[in-house]
Amino acid sequence: MEYADVTAAYQAMPDDTYKIFDKPSEGRMLISTSLGKAMATGAVQGATLGVVKVPSDLPGMEAAAQAFFARTGRTCTITSRDEVIQPNWELRYTCG
Repeated sequence: MEYADVTAAYQAMPDDTYKIFDKPSEGRMLISTSLGKAMATGAVQGATLGVVKVPSDLPGMEAAAQAFFARTGRTCTITSRDEVIQPNWELRYTCG
């Protein structure tokens, strides 16, 4: 999973702005929440010594991915989801 050569795209949604590293030729993307949201999640977990687990924002990320597909003129289906490290997910997809 290598994304160093991919330029980030941003997808604004009502709850956050998501950063997307898309590899359409491979049918996969790395998606993450904004830095502010990631820091807030880390602060909650740190302040509670990890006792409070903040749920992943996977539904929000999937919605952002679908909005990104629509914005780029594609109709795609997410086929798999892998949490890389919170708050980053790799989504695999197919487009038709």
